[in-house]
Amino acid sequence: MVPGVVAQPGTEEEIDLRQLLVVFLRRWSIMVAAFVAVVAAGAVYTWMMPAIYKATATILVGSSSGSSGGGEEMPLLADLRALTRSRSVQTQAEIIKSPAIAGEALKDLPEEYQELVDEEEIEVKPLRDTDIIQVSSFSTNPEAAAALANAIVDRHIEANREENRQQAKAAREYVGEQLEKVHKSLVEAQEKLKDFKQANLTIDLEAKSVKLIAQLAEIETDLRSSQVELASTRANLATKEADAISLSGEIIQTQRLADSLSVTTIKSHLVELELERTQLLQEYTPTSPEVRRLAQQIKEAQAQLEYEAVTAIAQDLAPVQAMVWVLEAQVSALESSANRAQGKLARLPEQEYRLAQITINLQVLHQTYNLLNEEYQKLRISEEARLANVRIVSPAQAPESPVRPRKMVNMALATVLGLMLALGLALVVDRLDDRVRTEEDAVMAVGAPVLAHLRMFPEIEELSLEKAEKQSDLLEIFRTLRSNITLSAVDEPLRVLLVTSTQPREGKTVVATNLAIALAMDGKRTVLVDTDLRRPHIHDRMGVSNEAGLSNVAIGERSLKEVLQETHIPNLEVLTCGPIPPNPAEMLNSQAWRDSLAKLKEQVDFIVMDSSPVLMFTDAQVLASMADATLMVVSAPETSRRALAQGTKLLSIVSANLVGIVLNKLERRFGAGSYYYYHYDDYYHDKEGEKKKKRRRRS
Repeated sequence: MVPGVVAQPGTEEEIDLRQLLVVFLRRWSIMVAAFVAVVAAGAVYTWMMPAIYKATATILVGSSSGSSGGGEEMPLLADLRALTRSRSVQTQAEIIKSPAIAGEALKDLPEEYQELVDEEEIEVKPLRDTDIIQVSSFSTNPEAAAALANAIVDRHIEANREENRQQAKAAREYVGEQLEKVHKSLVEAQEKLKDFKQANLTIDLEAKSVKLIAQLAEIETDLRSSQVELASTRANLATKEADAISLSGEIIQTQRLADSLSVTTIKSHLVELELERTQLLQEYTPTSPEVRRLAQQIKEAQAQLEYEAVTAIAQDLAPVQAMVWVLEAQVSALESSANRAQGKLARLPEQEYRLAQITINLQVLHQTYNLLNEEYQKLRISEEARLANVRIVSPAQAPESPVRPRKMVNMALATVLGLMLALGLALVVDRLDDRVRTEEDAVMAVGAPVLAHLRMFPEIEELSLEKAEKQSDLLEIFRTLRSNITLSAVDEPLRVLLVTSTQPREGKTVVATNLAIALAMDGKRTVLVDTDLRRPHIHDRMGVSNEAGLSNVAIGERSLKEVLQETHIPNLEVLTCGPIPPNPAEMLNSQAWRDSLAKLKEQVDFIVMDSSPVLMFTDAQVLASMADATLMVVSAPETSRRALAQGTKLLSIVSANLVGIVLNKLERRFGAGSYYYYHYDDYYHDKEGEKKKKRRRRS
């Protein structure tokens, strides 16, 4: 069995936290570089940005409570209110941002400030649920920022005054025209009354008729006033409902609530109470106990209506909705009273009835004339006073500290982005890096287990068991490798072993030499054969001559007995390469070499062959077809997984028995694998071959 856990080929790779930590530890230099670069860029950007100051002025505007609504009852007052109503807060905010205000305000600044501010660097923000607007300007100069914000506010107030003046002027002219018409109608009504009295020789009505006319005029005056107030309240309710829909996105079904049984019952009772109060006022004063008691009952009914509204709709709409219902009840009661009074008036004699109609018309025209005249005087005063619907709550002051750049925020963002980029870059680079980093990578590429591994050390080419102590860890590694190879096939012992790699300098010669030494030290007669006929190294490592060797045997010049050389290690013989031939692959595939290898196999216990890299030449494929087992040496930080898989595929073409992997130059890091790691002493020697030993313990 192979020490540790061996991944199976084709198993889907899973990345867990431990593997991520390994990646980050492996790519720490890239991560540090990316993190430092991003943080440095953020710092440079932040400190190179000019300091931006923000100055804010706050104004209070007169928002519209809804559209006017005199309705058909009072069209003149409806038109008048439509002329003089204020704009909404949002509309005024958009007007402030327009070039007509902001652009002109920029021109009002001193020349030294005009170059320091920009019309685009203006922020106008209405505060929610208020009539307050904040006007902010940004500049590299705090005084310039405050000057621009105040200039915009002043320009808006001046524009608002001029607009109000124009509206008041238009309304005054309109009211003046209506006033002339009403005055003309009033004069005509007076003349008509005079002519009627002269024609009928009537001076005055009876006292009962006069009282009836006065009552009817008072009822109609109250009715018209209630109708106007009802229309205005309905408009206010519609505006609030629209605001509620824009904020919550829900449609409020107030009409369904108004038609409910409970509301209808309360409204009917309220109409009866209002009608009774109207009748009592014809006989009693408002302070009389009878009227006050009835007023308390009306108040209780109004409270019940408001309670019904609160339980069904938003609280800010409930009082307005309740007021609509109350006014509807008042209008209904006054209409009933007016109809009864009109009925009584109709029962008067013909002349008195006509006189009463003329008198009532004259009184209504007189009241309308007085109302229009009062409004006319107010509008004239407003036009001359040039009043504004906007006032300054707090002017802009030069700020002491800038709002941009926000250095701490920018550096925090740079830190977060740097960490994200560093982690992402580490994962991408590690994913693109195809080199064998862990034992799992090698097993996945080859499809064979790891039989042994050597951690990275400075001079791997100089490692040799002949210089090691009897109980050294290095000897234990190759004894374990020997055991794993022999245990790979119990029924048919593996006697001819081929050691190869995908590329040069992966340590195949070191592994082949030390494996042969380990087998010989175990008492097995072993022959180490240098089958690398292109760049042979065995004779140098074993200190033997290379005058004659495998190439001589393959062409029949020498026999095996003549070229085999004994070493100072018992049970170990060496067959060197010999003279380098021009056709190594053909020579290794010759029948003479095959016969010699078969004859040699009968004479010894193990044959260890060191071949050339499998990806560079076909020699390894030829030899793998002759060997009982093939061992792949992999240099962890130098071999790519793609090259390793390609080399494995080439060996599989000749049905090579690839028994396992020797993983070489593997660095031990946290989480690098779940296999057992061997610890051993590193040995060094100088160029003259003198032995030097230096022991280091790796933690």
